[in-house]
Amino acid sequence: MTRKKRRTGRLRHVCVVEKDTSDESAVTPTWGNFKRRVPCNVQDLEGDESTARSRQAEATVTSLVTMRHLPGLRPTMRLLFLNRSPVRTLYIRRILRDGYGHDMTVECGENPDAR
Repeated sequence: MTRKKRRTGRLRHVCVVEKDTSDESAVTPTWGNFKRRVPCNVQDLEGDESTARSRQAEATVTSLVTMRHLPGLRPTMRLLFLNRSPVRTLYIRRILRDGYGHDMTVECGENPDAR
């Protein structure tokens, strides 16, 4: 019996980054893969911290996702966490890059309409 390898360290979660591939006339968006198997760390915000951040970002931010620098990442994309049941989807609100180009912090929310 093989055991699933448990990820340890700073970036212990894995997500799929998807981009909107629908045309302008589409009523519902269609999503396609932008980058698969992106190591990251998800930090869910508590009520007071989430409320304070939402006033700053003008949209409800429920999670902070830390990952290595990913060129081409845009606020119109979303993150999927497939190892959860049900699948967790986070919509990107804002991207904060560090000054060195190594890491980025992505502010995300679970509601796609609050962009």
